[in-house]
Amino acid sequence: EFAFWYSRHGFMENMLLTSAQMEVRQLARKYDLPVIEVEQYKKKFDLFDEDHSGMIEYGEFQKLLSVLIKVPANLELPVARMNQFWAEADRDRSQSISFEEFLLFYYRYFSLNGPTLCPFQEYYRGIRRVKVAHPPNEAKGSSETAGKKSARLGR
Repeated sequence: EFAFWYSRHGFMENMLLTSAQMEVRQLARKYDLPVIEVEQYKKKFDLFDEDHSGMIEYGEFQKLLSVLIKVPANLELPVARMNQFWAEADRDRSQSISFEEFLLFYYRYFSLNGPTLCPFQEYYRGIRRVKVAHPPNEAKGSSETAGKKSARLGR
């Protein structure tokens, strides 16, 4: 009887994974992203979650954005720009960013597999519609799957 139960349940995610690992997999499935990619985003999130609260607060977000955008040490990102990015990242207006909110924000602006080459290009495109020239080797039009993925990710 035990062997039968073990063969049916022994390799289930909830038996083998931590709650954090299960959250990563659930989000990967929800947004149709590779689990390995979401695990990499989780590592970035944990790196910037300095107080290990499981949330990124505004001060941590300022450091995160400065590092990701590569702001020189002697300069600062304008407060209005920082606040705009914060408002976009903190979707539920809780004054902190959960991993899911971070995932959506990071994927949109900084993902190597995302749609943009530059975070500010995507930012300004969201504010004001501008035609973007695509390199000649880039496919014209997008697949239906890519369009659905972009819709789920808030693009």
